[in-house]
Amino acid sequence: MKKRLISLLLALALVWAPAARALEGDALRDARTLSSLGLVQGTSAGYDLEAGATRAQALVLLARLGGISGGGTLPYSDVPSWAAESVAALSRQGLLEDIFPPPLLYAGEYITADQWSALVLRLLGETVPGKGAALYALRLGLFSRDYGSPLTRGELFQMTREALTFSRQGTPALAERFSSGAEELLEQRLTPRQAADRHMAAVFCLTVYDSLSSYMGKDPDASASGFFITPDGVAITNYHAIQDALIATATLSTGEVFPVLGVLWADEEADLAVLRVSRTRSDNLVTTPSFASLTLAGTAEVRPGDTVYALGNPLGLGLSVSSGIVSAVERETDISSLPALVTTADISSGSSGGALLNEFGHVVAVTSGAYIEGNGMYLAIPADSLLGADFSKAETVALKDLETLLA
Repeated sequence: MKKRLISLLLALALVWAPAARALEGDALRDARTLSSLGLVQGTSAGYDLEAGATRAQALVLLARLGGISGGGTLPYSDVPSWAAESVAALSRQGLLEDIFPPPLLYAGEYITADQWSALVLRLLGETVPGKGAALYALRLGLFSRDYGSPLTRGELFQMTREALTFSRQGTPALAERFSSGAEELLEQRLTPRQAADRHMAAVFCLTVYDSLSSYMGKDPDASASGFFITPDGVAITNYHAIQDALIATATLSTGEVFPVLGVLWADEEADLAVLRVSRTRSDNLVTTPSFASLTLAGTAEVRPGDTVYALGNPLGLGLSVSSGIVSAVERETDISSLPALVTTADISSGSSGGALLNEFGHVVAVTSGAYIEGNGMYLAIPADSLLGADFSKAETVALKDLETLLA
């Protein structure tokens, strides 16, 4: 019995120890990255990653991150001398006062995820909601997870590292402001983790109800996937995912649920559909300024052997990522009138309508099916026909009237 107990304890240690080391490693690696860019400095004891991050420390980091200097009028009376110039410069830019009302900054208090998210969003020129900035930052994909509050120095460094590579709608990433030392950050080829961290926010779980009774009873008739291609809620999925739907909802990586307003375009033969998702949450408590979105790249340059990542909602269990390679291109199948890609990136029932990304994070196809008797032979339908399409003036047709788009 004693030997069994020791074995169990050893097994538990093996299970839990790597997770703790991985978290510590992320913070330390990110601290070193920021240090190489001149954004943070270590101490004789290292980077003091477990200590709380004060408001004064965070604002100095923000000023360095944004290249904001030159001082100005300091509206706070309790700022330490080493932070005064940075805080004054940020105040001059109008970034602080409604987050930290003067005359006191309470500079030694620990900064929260909401406060840091609001500050970084403003630095990026994003519209910041009145409250819930951290949730909005997650929704946009600015940060990959909820870091909690108040922030430790390690968590602040991790969030800053993620913010350096955030970019959308053609805006340059913050890392591009640094003339040297940022080359690794700006490497375009993504690892599976980077693909998930940077782009999962643009993918959603599509929940489908075929009747009002199933919706009222919270008993969905099907689960599928979808992904946004514009910040205002235009999204792509498979036609077969919504063909019998009366009501559908989109559940984001944040867990928030947004109603699907209807369909903008559909092609039953190609098995593709374009949706309009409401920017007002199903509980009517939040209207988001925008969503995270993905860029369509098409399949013109896709070749067998290319690395791909599948993001979607397999088995309706929630969003996940898998990786693989392209096995074949332009394969004729019975799932679509368009020649499909065959890949080894695992998908399952519920993945229909998900995003197949190339290693640069661009959508090359829509995950749609598989060869039943095959091993690692998954099918994705090219979205080339939607490249450059403008749906800004397209009429939104109710899901129940989907077939009118096929006339």
